[in-house]
Amino acid sequence: MALPIITPLVAGNWKMHGLLKDLEEARHLQALLTENPAQAEVLLCPPTTLIHPMTAWYAAAP
Repeated sequence: MALPIITPLVAGNWKMHGLLKDLEEARHLQALLTENPAQAEVLLCPPTTLIHPMTAWYAAAP
């Protein structure tokens, strides 16, 4: 029986009090990953102050 292939997970955690301008880093990371797809799942863990704006931005992204 073949073992399943496990996809690595890379998680990034922000400092506790993020600012809206900090979302630019997430946008930059998304652009880099779009151009050069990772061989892993990428998980961003924003602070509470940025969950709603980040969700809205990613929902509107192509």
